[in-house]
Amino acid sequence: MRVLEQATNTVAPTQLAELESKPVRFEDVCDVDEMASYVESAAKRMSTN
Repeated sequence: MRVLEQATNTVAPTQLAELESKPVRFEDVCDVDEMASYVESAAKRMSTN
């Protein structure tokens, strides 16, 4: 965020700047072509909980 601020000579919005100190909530990553199957499997996991 700081690099972007310096490169654009602007100040990041407070909500974005605060993300730096927040815990990571999501770690899953998938390719675009895998998105449909990922969403389907995530929905199935949610429905069984």
